[in-house]
Amino acid sequence: MKYCTNCGKPVDPSASFCTNCGSPIAPEAVSPESDNNLSSEPTVNFTEQTPSAPDNTYAAAGNNASAPENGVQPPVNPLPYTNYNGNAGGDAPKPKSKKIFIPILAAIAALIAAGVIAFFTLPVFQNFVMRTFAPKSTYLGYVIKQNMVSTEPLEDIFKSTYNADISISIDDELIDIIGKSAGLDSKTTGILKAVNDAGFSNSARLNDTQFADTVTARLNGKEIGTADISADFESQIAFIDLNDLNDKAFGADVPEAQSESYLIFGRAYSIIEDNEKDIESLASKYMKTALSDIKVKKGSQKIEAGDYSKKYSTLSFTLDDKTVKNITKDILKDAKKDKKLKNLIVEFAGLDENLEISKSDIEDYIDEALENIDDIDFKEEIDVRLFVDNTAKIRGITINEDESDFEFFYADVNKGFNFATDFSVSAYGETAFEITGEGTEKHNNRTGEYTVSVNAGLGGPMDICKFELDDFSAAPLKGQISFSLTSNAYNMLSSELNLSKLKDISDLLKNGKLVLDINKSGKSKFEGSLSLSYSDANLISIDIDSSKDRGSDIDFPDDYTSSESDWQNSINIFGLMSRLKDTGIPMTDLMR
Repeated sequence: MKYCTNCGKPVDPSASFCTNCGSPIAPEAVSPESDNNLSSEPTVNFTEQTPSAPDNTYAAAGNNASAPENGVQPPVNPLPYTNYNGNAGGDAPKPKSKKIFIPILAAIAALIAAGVIAFFTLPVFQNFVMRTFAPKSTYLGYVIKQNMVSTEPLEDIFKSTYNADISISIDDELIDIIGKSAGLDSKTTGILKAVNDAGFSNSARLNDTQFADTVTARLNGKEIGTADISADFESQIAFIDLNDLNDKAFGADVPEAQSESYLIFGRAYSIIEDNEKDIESLASKYMKTALSDIKVKKGSQKIEAGDYSKKYSTLSFTLDDKTVKNITKDILKDAKKDKKLKNLIVEFAGLDENLEISKSDIEDYIDEALENIDDIDFKEEIDVRLFVDNTAKIRGITINEDESDFEFFYADVNKGFNFATDFSVSAYGETAFEITGEGTEKHNNRTGEYTVSVNAGLGGPMDICKFELDDFSAAPLKGQISFSLTSNAYNMLSSELNLSKLKDISDLLKNGKLVLDINKSGKSKFEGSLSLSYSDANLISIDIDSSKDRGSDIDFPDDYTSSESDWQNSINIFGLMSRLKDTGIPMTDLMR
C-alpha cells in the first residue's frame, strides 16, 4: 500500500497524483511498516543535464502520541518531487482549482448589473451612454422623450365620479370697496356682510351617453338646497330636480347638435382608450422615422439668462425644404403599409356617420399626396439648437437665432442653487413677448420672481405683471404662486378706466396680489386655495378640495314636467325662504 507523502492518505499504487490533495506520488513511496530508518527515493535521469533529486525522508510515527492512528505522521512541508519534463522540481504544486474563477465571474456580473441599474436609474449615466454611443438622431429622440411631460395611463373618464367642495369667504373691507364703487346702500352691503361664508359641493358622473351632477349650496354653514342636473344624450332629454324644493322635476329637449357632440366625444375617447398602446407605439415609430431624416450636429456652447451663463452640450439641426419633404415621404410610405394606423383612421372616420372611408381609400390618398409632395415649396428654413445638461434636461432652445422674421429663445441656467430664466418671442427684429426671472431652486422646488413683458407698440416691451414663486413645484403641482400688476400696467389701466375717481379700486389694483396656494395635487386629488391679498389681508378666499372616484351611478327622475310654468309653480318658495332665514341673513332687507 502506498501513502501520500503530503497528506498521508492511502493512494492507489499505480496513481501519479493523490486523489485527496493533488500532490504527485513518487514511484517508491514509503510504507507505514518501515522502521525509523531513512529511505532514499531513487533519482530518475531523463537527460544528462538532469540533476539528481534530493532524498525524500520522513520519520515514522513511533511512540509519538500526536501521530494519526494509522501510524503515519505527515510532514509539515510538501516534499520535493522530480519534474518528469526533465527539470528538477521544487515544492509540489497543486493543480489549478476552478474555484478561483467564481469570484472573478461574480465581480464581472456585479459590474454588468451595476451598469444596467445605473443606465435605467441614473439620468447622468444614461445620458452619457446615449450621447456617447447612440446615433445622433437616436440621441435627439432620447432627449425629446426625456423632456416630454409624463402622462398616466388613460382611465375611463366615463366611469368615474368627480367630487369637489368649494368654500368662499369675503372680507368686509372688500364689500365696502365694492359698495362704494357700485354705489350700493348700507342695507345692501349689510346683507353681503351677513354672509360669513358661502360655498357648494358637487358630484359629477359620466358615462358614454349620459351625464349627471349633484350640486348642494350652503350659506353660513347651512344647506340651502340640492339640485340634480342630468341628461341622456341618446334620448336627447335633460332634467333639473330641486328634490324637496319642487314637486316635480323639469325636463327639456337637448339640441341635436349638442347631443351628437357629446356622443362623438365619448366614442372617440373609447377608441383612444382601447388603442392606447398602439397609439403610443405609432407615435414613437413615426417620430423615429422623422428623426432619421434629420442631420443632427453635436457640439457645446454657452447660453445666457439674466446674470448667469453656462456651457451645455448642444444638438443642432435645420428643417429645410429637402428635409421636410423627405420626412413627409417616409412617413407616408410607412403609413401606406401600416395596418394599425389604417385601422385607427377608419375607426375615427366612422365617428361621422356621413363619412365613409376604407383602407383602400387611405392608400389612394397617400399615393396622391406622394405624387404632389414635390410640387409644394417649403421656403422657410428653421434652424433649431437644443442646449442639454448632463441629465438630458433641455436647458435652452433657440429657433432661427439672429434672424429677423421670427426668433424663439428659451434659457434656464442654474449655478448651484441659483437659477435665471429668459423666454422670448421676437418678430422682425423686435421682442413681442418676454418672461424673465431668477431665484433659487432646491429639490426641484423654486422660489423667485418673474416679470412678464409685452410689446404694446410703444417703443419696446413693457412690463405688465409680476408673479412670484414660493417653494413651487410643477410636477407634482405644489406650492404658492402670486400675481400682481406692475406700475406700467396700473398707469395704463388707470388712464383707460379713469380710476382716479375710484381710489379704493385703484389702490386694490396697484397693491393687490392674486395668490394661488396648492397644498396637494395628483391624479385623483387636489387641495388648494385662491385668494386676493391686499395690505396683508385676504379680501376674498376660495378653498378648493376635489377628488376622483371610480364608478358613475346615474339616475333620472321618475316624475317630471316639460312645462316650464308648471315646474316654476311647483317650487316651494316658502321652504327656500325659511332656510335662508336660518342662515342669519336679514330677511326684511333681502325681500326688499
